[in-house]
Amino acid sequence: MNNPSLIKRLRAGLKSDETGNKANSLIFLHRHGFKIPLTFIATTRAHELYQKEGPVVFDTIKKEVLLLPDTTYAIRSSTNVEDSADYSFAGQFQTLINIRGTDNILKAIQEVWDSASMLKNNEYLSRTRVSTLKCAVIIQEMISSKLAGVSFSRNPVTNQNEIVIEAVEGFGEELVQKGLSPLRWRIHKDRFIEGKSDNSNSTVIKQVAKDTARLRRYYGQNIDIEWAYDGKKIYYLQLRQITGRKDLNIYSNKMAKEMLPGQIKPLVWSVNIPLVNGTWIKLLSEITGPLDVKPEDLAKPFYYQTYFNIVVLGRIFREFGMSADSLEYLMLRN
Repeated sequence: MNNPSLIKRLRAGLKSDETGNKANSLIFLHRHGFKIPLTFIATTRAHELYQKEGPVVFDTIKKEVLLLPDTTYAIRSSTNVEDSADYSFAGQFQTLINIRGTDNILKAIQEVWDSASMLKNNEYLSRTRVSTLKCAVIIQEMISSKLAGVSFSRNPVTNQNEIVIEAVEGFGEELVQKGLSPLRWRIHKDRFIEGKSDNSNSTVIKQVAKDTARLRRYYGQNIDIEWAYDGKKIYYLQLRQITGRKDLNIYSNKMAKEMLPGQIKPLVWSVNIPLVNGTWIKLLSEITGPLDVKPEDLAKPFYYQTYFNIVVLGRIFREFGMSADSLEYLMLRN
């Protein structure tokens, strides 16, 4: 009986426990019709053999690497702990780019596995409560990109309902790994809020934004994706759920300046605003049930002007079965 391959072409039907989370996301992209680069995977079984037998396993792996197309690859991890709903493990495992040639690919695979071994007693890993770290390795064809970057289905800083795209000319690793200052766009319902909509990149950016919105619907969660454009086609390299997102307090006076015009001095504020806010909370609580909201949570004074906390008001909207995004649109959009 032949032993199963240790390196496999990435495709639907592979077992999730032998591919890891990143590879599963690539399969998700491909299954929904999004173009991904030519990709292979050194399975978690290969990693298990490496842990048991040491470097001797590369004698077997080398025979399979020799069968891969002679091109340039990006080599990265795909573990059972990365890109989960709570933990991204960004930067915790080795990633290598522009790798070509059998010996260089084998060396890169070993470096990824060794970086996984270094996390055995890592505090970050212990929080996941995963008993066994399984590490597959993605071997993905490098795209000779003209423009590349990341796209978020929701603003990762303010949590506003808008797509944020950052990109650099050339390889996306310049943005993700080296932190170069990117071009930046913010898009809400096909309207550019930030960034030029009429430059040479606008067609690509509009398509990435549409694809990001589609992927958000398919995935059912807010996501960020890495992508690359080679001058003809857009390729999607990774997909992750946005992790660690906590609501920030965001204040707006767009409606407040109409309802409460003029300056409000500290003495007036200290008496009237808490009383009014407290009354509203009491009335609303009789309809929705107890609200975990304090009068001072609803509004703040900045330079003698009243600003409403739209995040807190959004939570109240949701208690009434309404979308918090509709409130955001009223209080933040022009």
